[in-house]
Amino acid sequence: ILIQFLITIVLIVGEITIIKQIHFMKNHDLGFDQDNLLTISLQNLEESERIAKAEILKERIQTHSASYGFSQATLSENVPGYYFQNMFGVKNENTPPGTSQEMVVTSIDDNFIDVYRFRLLEGRDFSVGFATDKDASVILNQSAVKTAGWTDGTGKKIYFAHDDRPLNIVGVVGDIHLGSLKHNIEPVVYRYADSDWLIAFLTLR
Repeated sequence: ILIQFLITIVLIVGEITIIKQIHFMKNHDLGFDQDNLLTISLQNLEESERIAKAEILKERIQTHSASYGFSQATLSENVPGYYFQNMFGVKNENTPPGTSQEMVVTSIDDNFIDVYRFRLLEGRDFSVGFATDKDASVILNQSAVKTAGWTDGTGKKIYFAHDDRPLNIVGVVGDIHLGSLKHNIEPVVYRYADSDWLIAFLTLR
């Protein structure tokens, strides 16, 4: 009887633990609105035609959004839940000479933050109205700002370790979970996606 009671207690504790884990996975704040998103991989398209074909589809969808049931579309190098493979050394004016800080670097267009509904904490989103956004501006997440040793990031500059060109920080967004909740949120640098090889996904809301 004692053994049966012990087994029962173990099973009850195990069930409670599993229920709590499932509740955590279903209700934890990911940092973006994951509902009503449809992502299409563009990786089977030739790199030379990805942007051209994706832009045609984006324009068609946005023109007939009411008929298709879509509100917005965005192009990006990666999407949350997909492996973010790019890790670059990043420096700023306070980084000791010869050193850098590893950060995730990924490319997005000017609709990405709106489509995924990130929290814009400082500054602004990318915009086609700013010519410098395509090659001289970046957006950081909160963790990247903290990793750099700052309390705010807008108006400051960073540099990639392999490139000495200064990049202006035009905005700061809230942290999001890129992958499993088992992993810590990493510092992320978002740059403007303006090349075919920087585009791999089309996401529709």
